[in-house]
Amino acid sequence: GVFNTPNLNKLWKQSGIKLNYHYSNTLCSTSRSSLLTGRYSWRNGVNKLVRPFTMQHIDDDIPFISEQLKTNGYHTGMFGKYHLGYSSQ
Repeated sequence: GVFNTPNLNKLWKQSGIKLNYHYSNTLCSTSRSSLLTGRYSWRNGVNKLVRPFTMQHIDDDIPFISEQLKTNGYHTGMFGKYHLGYSSQ
């Protein structure tokens, strides 16, 4: 379906940024870590596939984008696969 995204539309109109065709990783774990933190995977602690029951995870001192959005009044949630290891987050 089609979703109303006024803030993303405003961002596009003001900056010309398009949120498509940008792929910085070839693995699901590294892509997810980049999406959730806004950082390249080699900067957030996930630089390879995170296998089940591993202790590899996103560095604890790196905030998720959802945390930043919450401080600005947004409501966030997580649904679906996580597959980014085990940590306090």
